[in-house]
Amino acid sequence: QHVILLSLDVKKIFWEGLKTTPEEGLSQEQRKDYFTKVTLIKENDERKKAYYTYKLMVEVLDGSDWENTQTIQAKDGIFIFKFIKKNNPIWVAWNDNDSEVETSIDVGDSIKKVEVIEIIPKENTQKDVMDFLSLFKREEFSIKEGTLKIKTGRIPLIIKGK
Repeated sequence: QHVILLSLDVKKIFWEGLKTTPEEGLSQEQRKDYFTKVTLIKENDERKKAYYTYKLMVEVLDGSDWENTQTIQAKDGIFIFKFIKKNNPIWVAWNDNDSEVETSIDVGDSIKKVEVIEIIPKENTQKDVMDFLSLFKREEFSIKEGTLKIKTGRIPLIIKGK
């Protein structure tokens, strides 16, 4: 959702809250409320996977040239957005369909390799993580004829040109 909003030139995105409200202070109706649970940190101060996903997104995309963000595809359940940071391309891609789909992304002739990062941590997190990047599945792919062919699923991917 953040990537879509950024691509639409939204300047500020607000969270409902950063930390989950303790349930004992909530009514039955509030306990069922979706927005009560949409936070980055649990009530016991444990960071949720969403915390690390958000941290990764900020680290990778902060400093992008927001005026040149491009929507590459937003149809048939496939979403691909292109950002430029310090003259380097970064794509964010995912697939909202029920099964994985092979997706082709035109990365241009100057890119020979890309790093692909799944933006949801691969394991449960602890309270403190020294190297948060180790939580994410990361792979390198070689580019052939200016096109990256990759399977996309519901886990969004960050694709950084090298």
